[in-house]
Amino acid sequence: MMPIAIGILIGAVLRSVVKSDALCFVLVATLSVPYGLLTHNLLTRYWRKQDGEKR
Repeated sequence: MMPIAIGILIGAVLRSVVKSDALCFVLVATLSVPYGLLTHNLLTRYWRKQDGEKR
């Protein structure tokens, strides 16, 4: 849940600073996609590690 909240906060800050909708969209997409993938990979690795410890 926290990565989503951080993404929304970053989007709101960029929207207040950058007045162009297209530029704001590009900046948010550029920042959110790599960090979203990184977060997904780290969480998946953590969950697999937790599952391995339970066995």
